[in-house]
Amino acid sequence: MLRATISSSIYHAKTGVLCRQSVGFSTVQGRGMKQDKYRRKIIRRVIRPIERKPKKTWKLPEIMTPTSLAPKTTKPLPDVKKIVKSKASNKQKASKAWHDILAWMKENSGVIVLNFGSLCTLTAFTRSDILELRCLSMTGSISSVLYFLSLPPPKVWFPPLWSSVFASVNAYKVYFILEERKGKPQFLTQEELNVYEEHFKPHGVTPRMFEKLIHIATVVKIDKGKVLIENGEDLHSVYLVKSGAIDGVTGSLKRRVTAASTDRDGHNENGSNSGAWIGELAFLDVLSQKDAKKMIPKSEQNTKTTLSEKGANESTSQPSEPHPETDRVAQAKQKAILTYVATEDSVVYQFDHKELRDLLKSSADLRAGITRAMTSAVVNKVINLYFSKMDADRPLWQKWLEDNWKTGVKDVDRDSDVHLGGMSSLKIVNITEVKKQG
Repeated sequence: MLRATISSSIYHAKTGVLCRQSVGFSTVQGRGMKQDKYRRKIIRRVIRPIERKPKKTWKLPEIMTPTSLAPKTTKPLPDVKKIVKSKASNKQKASKAWHDILAWMKENSGVIVLNFGSLCTLTAFTRSDILELRCLSMTGSISSVLYFLSLPPPKVWFPPLWSSVFASVNAYKVYFILEERKGKPQFLTQEELNVYEEHFKPHGVTPRMFEKLIHIATVVKIDKGKVLIENGEDLHSVYLVKSGAIDGVTGSLKRRVTAASTDRDGHNENGSNSGAWIGELAFLDVLSQKDAKKMIPKSEQNTKTTLSEKGANESTSQPSEPHPETDRVAQAKQKAILTYVATEDSVVYQFDHKELRDLLKSSADLRAGITRAMTSAVVNKVINLYFSKMDADRPLWQKWLEDNWKTGVKDVDRDSDVHLGGMSSLKIVNITEVKKQG
């Protein structure tokens, strides 16, 4: 017997239900079944529509919902004229006026604190000292917190929360600055303290700043007669003589340059020890070049945009001509102009240029103090060189008499071989002094 089934969907307008009907037919006509006009038996099954759940919408929690609050009104000051015109005694008048003023301040305390904090914030922007600026800004943030907490319900929490964050950050920075300026060093030896007092303390460098500087330093020990830096060598570090004696010599005859040398006593003609610094001028030059490079616009450093010949709307990016300042920075290679030789066993601090630059970026006060110390050494070297030049023009017998009159018999070769001009044929000898025997 041949049988088949045909399915189709029917939508009933009355019931609103989608039905699926399956039609089957066979060669034998069935009995007791509904059939269509083609004598196909009909089987109806109800298909219910798919229920789709509505999408959940995310709602802001109540704490994040903004609330429009009217500012707290400020009541005027109590009328003092009524108190003055009253027939009470002066003591009672003063007590009444003071009581009214205190009540007014208590009622308007939030607004008073907010205005005080606003004045502190305004004053902070006029200060140049970073410590004063942060203290005033912290006061303004705390005043804002107190004002929002004094408001009547409903309370708002995010403004005082952010103000508390600002106050906390400023408080941490204030502690950091005070610790850097007035904190006591913990790991400095007596020799390091002597170096600090001689080279850094007069220029505003605090002990904690010097301690940070020592942490990035490399201690180099040089034996007597060894060369620290050769003439013409690239300078990638700054050196500071901790102890010992190092001479800066020039020329094939190895003439000693007093302005660029240091001995165990550590004093030059003008009373300074500028010769203890080696390579500081090269570092200052590199530092200024790095700052100048940051000030050059990127458009001038990299590319320039030119209009194409095809139309004004088309543009091509072509490499620009090198900026003269950029070339000067790129080609800057600081070289030593003297040879530095240890005349006795010495200990030297070595500061790498990159590490020193990174350290100076961490604090404006530290950068200012270290820059002043190095600049002072450069100036003192120029002064010492000038004195040496003047001393070279004096007769040898006159210098011998002055030295004999002041300190006793002194080897004149010490002063005769220190000048760049004249007296170049004398050799370097060790400093020997014989005190007068009384």
